[in-house]
Amino acid sequence: MKKHPERTDQEQATTNNGNSSGDIPPVADEAIAAANFHRGRLIVDELLRCGVDYFVVSPGSRSTPLTAAVARNPRARSFMALDERAAAFHALGYARARKRAAVLLCTSGSALANYFPAVVEAFNDRVPLIILSADRPPELRGTGANQTMDQVKIFGDFARWWTELPCPDGMMPESSVRGGVAQLEYRSRRPIAGPVQMNCMFREPLLPDYDEAGDVGELFNGQDGAADRGPAFPSTQYIAPLMMPPREAAEPLALLLQGGQRGILVIGRLPDEHALRAVKQLADVLNWPVFADVRSAARRRDLFDHCVDFYDRLLDSPVAASELRPDVILHLGDQLCSKSYMQWTVNYPPQRYIAVKDHPERHDPAHRVTHRLEVDIEQFCRAMALELRPRAAGDWTKTWLRYSEAVNRQLQLTFKDEEQLSEAAVANIVNRRLPQDHALCLASSMPIRYFDMYCADTRARDVTANRGVSGIDGTIATAGGYGAGARCGVSLLIGDLALIHDLNSLLHLGALPQPFIIVLLNNQGGGIFSLLPVATHVDMFETFFGTPHAAQFDGAAAFAGVDYFRVERADEFEDCYRSAVERNRTCLIEVRTNRAENAAQIKQLNARIRAMFAGSRRE
Repeated sequence: MKKHPERTDQEQATTNNGNSSGDIPPVADEAIAAANFHRGRLIVDELLRCGVDYFVVSPGSRSTPLTAAVARNPRARSFMALDERAAAFHALGYARARKRAAVLLCTSGSALANYFPAVVEAFNDRVPLIILSADRPPELRGTGANQTMDQVKIFGDFARWWTELPCPDGMMPESSVRGGVAQLEYRSRRPIAGPVQMNCMFREPLLPDYDEAGDVGELFNGQDGAADRGPAFPSTQYIAPLMMPPREAAEPLALLLQGGQRGILVIGRLPDEHALRAVKQLADVLNWPVFADVRSAARRRDLFDHCVDFYDRLLDSPVAASELRPDVILHLGDQLCSKSYMQWTVNYPPQRYIAVKDHPERHDPAHRVTHRLEVDIEQFCRAMALELRPRAAGDWTKTWLRYSEAVNRQLQLTFKDEEQLSEAAVANIVNRRLPQDHALCLASSMPIRYFDMYCADTRARDVTANRGVSGIDGTIATAGGYGAGARCGVSLLIGDLALIHDLNSLLHLGALPQPFIIVLLNNQGGGIFSLLPVATHVDMFETFFGTPHAAQFDGAAAFAGVDYFRVERADEFEDCYRSAVERNRTCLIEVRTNRAENAAQIKQLNARIRAMFAGSRRE
């Protein structure tokens, strides 16, 4: 028999039935191809029945049965990403926006390894991801076969769950395949959301020689080929547990909160809009100062009357931090971005620190939590709001708000009088001009810190950032995925090194349905290091930490077919950003800054705020 043109030398020598002669009846190849395609259709169809319909696909051969199943299923929505690292971060952003997994689909070999940075971020930030990795058959493992490596549990403990499907051979019931896929989808979102992997082995030939999707099942075990025409429900329907606050804990906690004279309500990122409304209900009863993280969607004066916008800068002042010591902190949701806040809890720990989260993970780097509740945050807030007696805002709350407004006046005065446009001022302008129907995406390092320290009353639809491990990789891809998931425009504030790290993702912006505005802070290097003590070590700083480069971002924009603008003054930037928003145009706006001058501006601004409170204490 003639050698099959698609089959590798190794697979030609070792067949699915163990025959090493290579003499296979002609029907064998057709049956293998049909079985592969049918397996792909089963997997994709079951994911669709589970409510997962977004597939981020990268090109490759071994994944052909899965890719073809996505391509030929009209209910499957797909996004083609040219490289796997960008694909994984796109899926991460999409899943974070939708609160539901996106599916990553790749070929065998090093393609899968490129998912690792996004998998680590998804694991630490509890973002659901489903990975369908194609693999070579078992007889090729450990043989030196081309594009073959050990893919078994490749992500280790960073995968919440892992499973493997053998090569389709007619022995595995459809119900087993569907049940495994349903479990995969459930494990991606409960009990702690995160990345999960199904490793799918396929032998060649990977796909039937003909194009018609129908009737291929008839070639293998009499299957009817109707994988995507079955019932609308998944094979196994999982009902997640509802974590209600225990009744026996409600009264003691209410007494703790009611007795707090110097209480702080801390709001991290919350699960959804329902939780946010419940938090507001509780905040209106407590009337404590509110510390809302930049990602919480709660830093809004129209929602929280007692939001202390600039708590981070207040706590950076030794005088203010010492004067405003709490006796109880109620912390809802994720950790805060603010380093000053964490240091404050170390220096002036409250008598009671109550952390309420919907997962069991510790999240207590300062080791100050005294009470930890794993409950549904919405249910907890509604229960506590009913248990507590409403109180009026006292002097404690009014002092925080008065001090925060003093910081605001100092900031606005500084930004108004700037001769050289600072990066913090750029963030302030974006915050003021940001459309309420846009998602705001913030790169790690300085962009998220500028917003956290110097911006107030952020009215964006969503604020998002990769804070699981706070890496700079995949930032553009994550923001693009978030926009695709939220189905809205995106404004991304990013530094030059983070953009260089993800240049490939510029090519994907044209496929996004909504406008994508990149505001690039280009200080020709790693700006955050200029604010750290290592900056004083001039013998090594510039080469190993400043990391200057000669990248020309107008060329990068042209490479990706993206409109490009470069501005230098505050009025130029404000006009350019406003125009991009009004015209719904995808573009890259570059703001050139000087690293040393920007660091000096930030240090001077922070010193003025600290001096303002030191002066008030002397008076």
